[in-house]
Amino acid sequence: MMAAECPNLAIYLEEVRYFLQDVLGGSWQDLLRLGASDAEDLILDRVESHVDKCTDEAIRSMCFFVSRGKCPLLLVIEHPTQLQCQVIRRVERLRFLCKGTATVFPYPELTSGLRKKLVSAKLKVPDMLEILSPYYDFILSREPQWALDVQGRSFIARCAIVVMLFLGEQSDFVWHVWDSENEGGQWAFPGGDVCRVHDQSLLGTAEREWNEEVLGPGFAFNVVRSPDFEPIIIPFLEGKSARYPVQPYVVARATTEFFQATQAQRYRFQVPPHAISKSGCKEEDFRRLHTDPKATLVEHDWGTWARIERQGNGISGLIVPEITTGEGPAATNTRWENLAMLQKNWKDIEMRLRSPSQRSALAGYSKSKGKGSAAQQSHTGHD
Repeated sequence: MMAAECPNLAIYLEEVRYFLQDVLGGSWQDLLRLGASDAEDLILDRVESHVDKCTDEAIRSMCFFVSRGKCPLLLVIEHPTQLQCQVIRRVERLRFLCKGTATVFPYPELTSGLRKKLVSAKLKVPDMLEILSPYYDFILSREPQWALDVQGRSFIARCAIVVMLFLGEQSDFVWHVWDSENEGGQWAFPGGDVCRVHDQSLLGTAEREWNEEVLGPGFAFNVVRSPDFEPIIIPFLEGKSARYPVQPYVVARATTEFFQATQAQRYRFQVPPHAISKSGCKEEDFRRLHTDPKATLVEHDWGTWARIERQGNGISGLIVPEITTGEGPAATNTRWENLAMLQKNWKDIEMRLRSPSQRSALAGYSKSKGKGSAAQQSHTGHD
């Protein structure tokens, strides 16, 4: 008598994609064996995993499809037996140094069109969204804190971007980190992916990402942001991405102390011992990050304040200071989505983060400034 089958199941590797490649050589079957074995929950290396003969045969006989190309790593198992379902769900117990997780969820029947998309190396955004939608729906049904309502529609938030503003009497500034990997190098706001096993909310994601990226004495997120103004979460939809259906920006106001401590044209972060720089990562470094609890990944080496160039009641640009002294990236270009978000939401941000007296003083300053160029103002400010 054949064992009863259950609906299709899928495994999504959130933040674990590179562990599978760097440590297990891309072997899904080895990952399944680790989950089904008596190995420790925290996986630090490619350990010998012992499973019984029936379990091993259940793993070997699975009919599965693996997503390709730029699509996040997804394994879809067609019509698994009850034993196979049990084996698959055991993967969720595993833990990794990257704080990621393997999530098991039901997946719809695979039409011929969906099969082709799963194994395609090149996918358009709508096609990738079709592949990922079952995962998004599953997460939101259990963890509604990741849902953001925008224009009457609900989107899953999968990242958080930190907008740390210093609002002065004459000039306003926003904090950037140097992103050496994208667009040939550019200045961008700190931020990164939601880590569901660690973060409790988008504010938690923003705090963790800031603390991981902006490295300096007393630079913790809840230290450098003003306690007088609660952070604002602003959803942004301009970019088209299946992996990030909406970009949540977490806007906070910086303290005077943080602004003054980082006034160099380029601020070099203080890198901890055993750190591995992302910009110079080699294959053995990536593997070390998965296997050595002492290893730390440093994503950014430099930070700077970009002055917000105003035009009337709006924003015309973000001005990164050119280097005249010291070291650091010479480039002054910034990420276009960051500027676009500020331009679209600046009026609301000012109303909520600037006190009424400051708004009145700024309005008077703007009127008295006449036609002088904002680009000629010095790179300073005062609370």
